[in-house]
Order: sequence, then structure tokens, then C-alpha cells
Amino acid sequence: MRTPTVSSCTDPGPWRYNDRWPWIHLGIAVVAGLGLFWNRGAVSDPRELLFLWLAPMALLLHQFEEHGVPGGFRPWFNSFAYRSQNSAFPLTKKLARQVNTGALLLGLAAGIAAQAEIWIGLAFLYACGANALFHITSSQLSRRYSPGTATGGLLLLPLACYATWRFVSTSEAQPWDLALAGLTALVLQGVTFFALHRRALRYPELLRIEWRTAARRSLPRKTPTDSPNSA
Repeated sequence: MRTPTVSSCTDPGPWRYNDRWPWIHLGIAVVAGLGLFWNRGAVSDPRELLFLWLAPMALLLHQFEEHGVPGGFRPWFNSFAYRSQNSAFPLTKKLARQVNTGALLLGLAAGIAAQAEIWIGLAFLYACGANALFHITSSQLSRRYSPGTATGGLLLLPLACYATWRFVSTSEAQPWDLALAGLTALVLQGVTFFALHRRALRYPELLRIEWRTAARRSLPRKTPTDSPNSA
């Protein structure tokens, strides 16, 4: 594995998907929403509606709030979770894109699988709900707004609660479905945070590098003779 460098953590890079993916995800959510509205009569199955349409769209909007508008989740998370002086590490721009794109693909796969096994779709929603609780709780603890709190509290968490009520009330979800879904969601969240924590421990020196270091490194260092107080 290639060792991260200061420039790889701080350099914004050229205009590309790595920089504009939140806006692309927003566009996908808007197109999906319009498609759902246009064909609202054709989507009558609650499983299909919740797991294949509403959950992915809510996740896309949540990702846009985190990394698009207002954005700023990466520096907030690095500062809050790791007390990192480097706003771009351990959650780098590239890693954020990979995690969020992977989460979307995982959600779509879970939505398809949920048509046969409902606990898989519930597990994905529970993982999203746990993410929403993290945003809400950490905003209170840090006394700073965590980007993603609004969509997490207004979309992801209510969807998880509604899906639970809907499928329990119709007996489509049994207690073991809920237990398995909850356990899977905890494992997903745990693996994500463990991977980030392991990354931070492997390169502790990058936690102490400020965002402006990459720009400062190109400036000539002053020698003692450059000091105005030197003889």
C-alpha cells in the first residue's frame, strides 16, 4: 500500500469526479426523485419503495450535505474524532469519495436483496440510522454542527424507524430479522471506524501536520542571519 504524504492529503487536485462527486450524487438523487414521482403509480410494493428508492435517495442527499453544501464534514470529523491538526487526515478526500460511493452501491445491493430477505434492507437502514445518531450526538458533544445532521435526523433516522414499524406491523419482519439487522449494522459501522482508526495509528505524524503545511513547504526557510535582531 502506498504511504500517504502531505501533498496527497492536502492537494485538492484537478477538476474531476474525485472533487465533484457530491454534486453528481445530488443529480442522481434529483433524477431518481423525479422518476419516482413520474412513475409513482407503478411502485406499490413497500419493500421496493423503501429499500430501492427512498433509502438510496436519502443517503445521496445526506452525502451531499456532508461533502457538498454546506459540506465540511471531513475537517470536522478529523478534528472531532482524532483531534487531528491536519484537516485532511485520516479521512482524506479520496477516502471519503470511496467510502460514500461504496455505501451507495452497498445500499442498492441491499435494496435488491431485501426483496427476498427483509433483514438485509433493514440492516442498511439501521446503519444509516446509526450514522444519523452519530451526527446528532457528536454535534452536541463538540458544540459544533456536524455536516449531515439535518438530513440524518430528518431523513435517515425517520426512514429506519418507519421501516421497522411498517414491516413489524405487517409481520413481514420478525424479531430475529430485527436482531440480525441491528447486529449487521453495528458490524458495518464498527469496521468503518476501525479501519479509519487503524489508518490514523499507522501514520500518526500526519495527524500533526496542519493544512497549510503543503503551501509552506515551498517557502524558503529563514536562517538565523535573516532575523532582524541578528548582528
